[in-house]
Amino acid sequence: MIVRTVIMDEYIMHCVSEYGVDSVINLAAGLDTRPYRMNLSSSLHWYEVDLPDIIQYKEKILANE
Repeated sequence: MIVRTVIMDEYIMHCVSEYGVDSVINLAAGLDTRPYRMNLSSSLHWYEVDLPDIIQYKEKILANE
């Protein structure tokens, strides 16, 4: 799990820096906190898609972060 997370982080950073990717769509985002913990450009658009109950729960537990 940790290796997959590190690889995805590096891949996202590579795509943003090398190819100018300006949007990420995270399908089935669950409780992924990647956009909160990574050093991402403020111009990057990050969209999280999941079931409404999951999104609401995540917003609730991350409200003070």
